[in-house]
Amino acid sequence: KVTLERLKPGDEWIEQRYQAAVQDAEAGREEWAVKIEIENSTGNVYADLGLSDSSEMKVKAGLARAIADAIKARGLTQAEAAERMGLPQPKVSGILRGVFRGVSVEKMMECLQGLGLDVHISVGPAKRPEHAEILVLA
Repeated sequence: KVTLERLKPGDEWIEQRYQAAVQDAEAGREEWAVKIEIENSTGNVYADLGLSDSSEMKVKAGLARAIADAIKARGLTQAEAAERMGLPQPKVSGILRGVFRGVSVEKMMECLQGLGLDVHISVGPAKRPEHAEILVLA
């Protein structure tokens, strides 16, 4: 039996391989069929990878996305953004590529301020108290 729960847009190779596996299975060539198993995520890819600082990394990823969105919306070059954010351009490049270890959450919030954005921190009851989390909503 071949199963596939969901695909992300752009996973064309997986879709093609899945369709080929289905055809093989239907034609009785099960030795060539591939079972694709998809593991459910916790909602935090860093936790799924077993990283000890997964909560912080998820927050930083959300802040990095907000920084990237702000830079794009303002039509800034990395050099212009770096000047506003108080960082060297290579550090901005790293943040935009998802390399944000060594940049604190506080510094990333200051970067957003430098780009003209307010940063609000809101505390409220968790939807699932046993799995309370820190989220970045941008």
